Amino acid sequence: MADDRSDGHVPELSDELDDDRLLGAAPDPTANREWSPTTARIVLALCVARYVVPILALGYAARVLGSFGSGELDGGQVVLLTLLRPAKETLLFAGGVLRVTGEPSPLLLFLAYTPLMVVAVWVFFLLGRIHGPRLTSADEETWLTRMVPPRYVRATQLLLVDRGPAIAILARIVAAPPTILAAAAGTAPVNALRYLVADAIGAVISFGIMLGLGVALGEAYERAGTPVTVATFVVLLVAISIAQNWFQREVARIDAASEGPVAPEAG
Repeated sequence: MADDRSDGHVPELSDELDDDRLLGAAPDPTANREWSPTTARIVLALCVARYVVPILALGYAARVLGSFGSGELDGGQVVLLTLLRPAKETLLFAGGVLRVTGEPSPLLLFLAYTPLMVVAVWVFFLLGRIHGPRLTSADEETWLTRMVPPRYVRATQLLLVDRGPAIAILARIVAAPPTILAAAAGTAPVNALRYLVADAIGAVISFGIMLGLGVALGEAYERAGTPVTVATFVVLLVAISIAQNWFQREVARIDAASEGPVAPEAG
């Protein structure tokens, strides 16, 4: 279906959620399936754990940084940190350690990255499938709607319609909150397999970019010392921030055309 977006038009959710462009929307048995209460509780618990575990790992992250400063860091500590807190700054650090010490291996880091940054994010897609009406209704504020804000979910649904399949990949690359995007996709009639494949591709690309940038930081440290490394790190953070701001502006632009400004939460 041809569609010209050059005039800045924002699609209406009610008009276009069934459009075939919505990540290849097709009959999907998970869209209208009845889920058991037990499954729903397990999914909620896993989603909460996805937020809580990285926060609890902050203390361990400080210990790992201390070990690096004292020269006592080993590859196993970096792998465990990646498992517990697979954030972009962790991957940058892991890449630097890999360049300087030669460990841990990229494969081990990716295996550690996968549980919270791939599998757990897909659980949020399932959360959208199971709790779709609660995630898109702002009538009553609950702990679930505080974790996944309804207005942001609806604006992200519109972004999925407006930008198509590439947004799942681009969101990963710019380090946008993958959990909320996945929950929004789960509430919409998107084809689950196509969305999850697009998200997985984005996750792999994002992992490679962040780890590669970390390796570059490690090389800068070896060749030029701390000042140049710090300056390079700041430049990388600015570039990542610009990319994140672009994504947030897109969501805010779409939300402003419907209900008002959005304040995305970190995922």
